[in-house]
Amino acid sequence: MFFYSKKVYFFFVIFLLFCKPSITQDKNNPEPAIIHEDKDITLLGNILAGLIKPKTNLENSKWNSILQSPVYEQHYKEMQVSWKKTEEVRLQKMREWVSQELNIACKKDHPVFYPFSGPDVLHVQILFPCGNDYILFGLEPPGQLRELSTLVTMNEKQLKEYFHYIQQSLYSNLHYSFFRTNDMKIDFFVKLDGISAVLLTFLVYNQNKIVRVTDISLIDEHTILENKSMKGIPGIRVYYLDNQTLNLKKISYFQIDVSNTNLEKQPFFLSHFKKTSPYLTFLKAASYLMHRDTFSTIRNFILDHSILILQDDSGIPFKYFQKEKWHLILYGNYVQPIPLFRSRYQDDLRKMYLDKNSVRPLPFGTGYHFYSGTSNLLLAIDRRILNENITNN
Repeated sequence: MFFYSKKVYFFFVIFLLFCKPSITQDKNNPEPAIIHEDKDITLLGNILAGLIKPKTNLENSKWNSILQSPVYEQHYKEMQVSWKKTEEVRLQKMREWVSQELNIACKKDHPVFYPFSGPDVLHVQILFPCGNDYILFGLEPPGQLRELSTLVTMNEKQLKEYFHYIQQSLYSNLHYSFFRTNDMKIDFFVKLDGISAVLLTFLVYNQNKIVRVTDISLIDEHTILENKSMKGIPGIRVYYLDNQTLNLKKISYFQIDVSNTNLEKQPFFLSHFKKTSPYLTFLKAASYLMHRDTFSTIRNFILDHSILILQDDSGIPFKYFQKEKWHLILYGNYVQPIPLFRSRYQDDLRKMYLDKNSVRPLPFGTGYHFYSGTSNLLLAIDRRILNENITNN
């Protein structure tokens, strides 16, 4: 133990109060050692999300040119309508459902695994609010955040176009609860520079304070590099302060094809994430990919390295959930998949849903059947953690 004189202690306290240290990196742990909100990035997210009232005067006049513009005023109006409708139709009901049905997910600190996610931070944070480390991946590029200093140089036509692209890319997720694959090919590969802006928009809408946004690359089983790298699996990471606890959390998104063929070429991807398992896994609108043998590797990884799986019927087929391992709870209503995936109908799952006494209500719509009353969710809980909770209680 160290002892300081009063004089030394006095100057040490002054240093803590008035000096603004920069974020430092530990070689073995890339999380910021000293935490400060990056108010500019948080502000950017609020502008993109249309959460700041038009005509607001901020201390830094650089941003006021956007907030005073008629283009932003229209963006604000349209985003407010979208957020309000989404809250009323789905998000408010989802939060209430989580508090009643998913408390077990907060019993222990486990990372959250969300394959085939795109930038859908909005729903996974609401469903798993206790997560500290969220791992997302999809085919869309991570991209670069467009800084506010870039936005203020745009003329009204350019700014209007950029806000329109933001609104358009959010539309299906807010109104239908998922990103449509064909739209993402245009929105995130052509119109927007990757998923970074939408990722930030959702994080800020959930009232998180952004600490840092950085490029990442997973280059081998043991190493994720921050900042730009020309090799490895590309991604983006956001450190943020949770809206309620103010604890430091992070979200990492990777651009990767997780078909068997590609994972054979990049086996270190799953080897890396095996080390941080077990996971709380979420699957929604996953294109029924894991119904195919060509996606058996990621399917088996999830089953082997999750202690809880929440999914709609587009995730892992019902037949792979062994009763000896998993305690299963069904919610909502199972109906025919949408025409594009009609061949993925599951007779065994339908039989389970016919027993109405064993199916719990689902008060919101989610997935491809996004209307309330037509959606389904399956909650699979590893029986070992159920036994632990019974013992502890």
